[in-house]
Amino acid sequence: FDTMETGSVTVRDRDTMAQERIAISDLKNYLREKLK
Repeated sequence: FDTMETGSVTVRDRDTMAQERIAISDLKNYLREKLK
């Protein structure tokens, strides 16, 4: 629930369950790269 304070979100890899904190402003590019 820190999204509003930190401006970031947690992204979890479905297969490995690994988690990363990503800045909301970088999320679009992050997803674009991961979903190629």
